[in-house]
Amino acid sequence: MKSTEDKLPLRCVGEWGKDKVTFVSKYVSLVGVAMKNQKWQTNYIEICSDPGRCIDYRSGNEFDGSPLAVLKSEGAEYYSRLVFIDYDDNVMAMFGKE
Repeated sequence: MKSTEDKLPLRCVGEWGKDKVTFVSKYVSLVGVAMKNQKWQTNYIEICSDPGRCIDYRSGNEFDGSPLAVLKSEGAEYYSRLVFIDYDDNVMAMFGKE
């Protein structure tokens, strides 16, 4: 299935998917802002991240997956590195890793 917004693959998720994305992006933002004046590096790694967009298989609503939500969060700019890992090669190809 492809996104209507960017024509890239979607990951079908349950209703919990949007909650996960919200919690992860808020956490990354809070930590990033809190650590912005520290002298050490702050890194974020997410395993089994997901593609750029997700779709709730019940409602059909599309929304940003955690990588996009994290990158758009206020605190993301304060991280030294943001690393997203997924088992699906098609997902990683969207982020320039083949």
